[in-house]
Amino acid sequence: MDAPPPNPFEPPRSDLDGGKAAATGPVLVADEALEELAAAAPWVRRLTRVMVLSIGVQLFTSIAVVQQYGFAWTKLATLVGGVTIAISALFLVVLRRYAAASERFRDGDDEAIGPLLAAQALYFKLVAGLAAIGLTVYIVWLAVGIASGRWLAWVRA
Repeated sequence: MDAPPPNPFEPPRSDLDGGKAAATGPVLVADEALEELAAAAPWVRRLTRVMVLSIGVQLFTSIAVVQQYGFAWTKLATLVGGVTIAISALFLVVLRRYAAASERFRDGDDEAIGPLLAAQALYFKLVAGLAAIGLTVYIVWLAVGIASGRWLAWVRA
């Protein structure tokens, strides 16, 4: 029996697709994708600068809250400020790697494609991981609030 015809709606396959053994030769990437990766260099650099500015604003805000409010707010502000600054610092490290590899590739270094794709993948993994953690924290917070009866007190009235 002959093999079924290929699905015309299936996206094109490359060496980057999972499920196959790692390719032993060079990685095949479409020219359009390479052009887009090279064009992303200035945008990634700008995003990195915005992230540095964001960390500065977070530090300034944390210091202002600690100086202005009482002891209980100081602990909360330190915790929230520390967590947001740590998350921003993680993004900053990944974005700096991404920007450096993207600029090297844009300047003609073909060897930068590997680090560029790795940095891009790391960025998306970081976003997905933090989104999963945030969603989990929100669901737990919601469940505790509902279980405590605080949010549904109006139902018993």
